[in-house]
Amino acid sequence: MKRASTGRAALMSGMLTALVVSIPYVNVINQCCCVLVVLGGIFAAFILRSDSEGAASTGQCGMAGMLGGCFGGLVGAPLTALLSLVAFGRDELERRVAEAIDGVTAAFTAYGLAMPPGSLEAMAAGARATSGLDWNRWTVIVALFNAMAFSFFGLVGGLVGGALLRRRAAPPPPPRSIPVVPTPPLPTPPERPPSYEAASYEPPPEETGRGEIPPDELPLLPDSADGAPGVPPSPGDPGSAGPHPDDGSSRQS
Repeated sequence: MKRASTGRAALMSGMLTALVVSIPYVNVINQCCCVLVVLGGIFAAFILRSDSEGAASTGQCGMAGMLGGCFGGLVGAPLTALLSLVAFGRDELERRVAEAIDGVTAAFTAYGLAMPPGSLEAMAAGARATSGLDWNRWTVIVALFNAMAFSFFGLVGGLVGGALLRRRAAPPPPPRSIPVVPTPPLPTPPERPPSYEAASYEPPPEETGRGEIPPDELPLLPDSADGAPGVPPSPGDPGSAGPHPDDGSSRQS
């Protein structure tokens, strides 16, 4: 970004204003509210905005326009007198000055007013100074008066130009979107083998012997003669009442 130069903008605007308001027949436009000075202030705002790449404020543009108007007023008064003398000649200017003095005198006489003493001579000296016929103290007075008036209208033009040429603020950037990274799927845990619970194992009932009957399945017998409960003898008991399998009586002859 370039550095804003208020002096450069004011100098360029003042030179342009002084030149425009000094050109014969063109300076007539300036009689309408100093419109040429206002345009000079807008030009100063344009130069300042261009130098600063749009960073200059409206107040700085107004300051540049005011300084440009002041410079244009100081330089424009003697430049106007010089260009008028070159463009119209001394004889034509003498005639115009005489007609202006006669018009003012006729106006005072028409309204029955008496002109203050010395005012007619002062008016004639001022008219001759602004037209380029004479260079006297009125040339400096007119230049200072123009500087004050042009400063005000240059300020107005600078403020207007600063407001018109203000760079619009760029729209805010869209909100920054955070890219959504898909979450990788979690790894599937390996299948656990089925847990086998210890099966309850009941050992088979112990065998009581070949051909033996469990005691709890033996039939009950009547009590013996001595009062003891009868217990059926096992088939292999030798004292049992039944026939022994090895007894020969069981065999048939």
